[in-house]
Amino acid sequence: MRSIDIQDMSGKANIEVVNSTLGTPFTNANDNDVVFYPTDSNQSIHIGCVTSSNSMLKVTKSNVEIRNLYTPSNVTRYATASQIGGGVLRSAGATYNILSVTITTSGKPVLLMASGDFNPEATDVYCTFNFKRDTTSLTCAKQVSHASTTIGRNMPFSIMGMDTPAAGTYTYYIECYVGNGNATIPEGGMSLTAVELF
Repeated sequence: MRSIDIQDMSGKANIEVVNSTLGTPFTNANDNDVVFYPTDSNQSIHIGCVTSSNSMLKVTKSNVEIRNLYTPSNVTRYATASQIGGGVLRSAGATYNILSVTITTSGKPVLLMASGDFNPEATDVYCTFNFKRDTTSLTCAKQVSHASTTIGRNMPFSIMGMDTPAAGTYTYYIECYVGNGNATIPEGGMSLTAVELF
């Protein structure tokens, strides 16, 4: 068993070769490429590993096996919440946290997506929807949804944005400001999703 470190522009990758010597499997195809391939059925190459038992990719003479995809410990990369009906009457002139999800990240960007609706209880009601992280209102996405002159007509909204917090655990909310009259939120339903991109 032997390990070889390869340094390139993307960083360092550890490649572990299992079983004696590979003879001539290391071929320099050109100045930019190094080709690895097992020549015997008892040989294998493990890529992205500390040891062969936890490699991400195992290459044998006849097969390529995707194995352990690395996820840092204590990281929840995806969180979603939804509500069907059960709307609450919200008073005009106030800001509300409507729905929330909690996600633990490793420090990469977080994609936020939300959709839902509200029911105006007066003419010319409007609602401003955006995202909130813990106690901080975010400016990555915002939608102002105006009601028509018809009371009781469901008004939809849909927002998407990106947040870039440091590694940690965060609670995201759909934040809503109600203006020009009361509104029932949500009326039909609402959903919120947070996904760390990696």
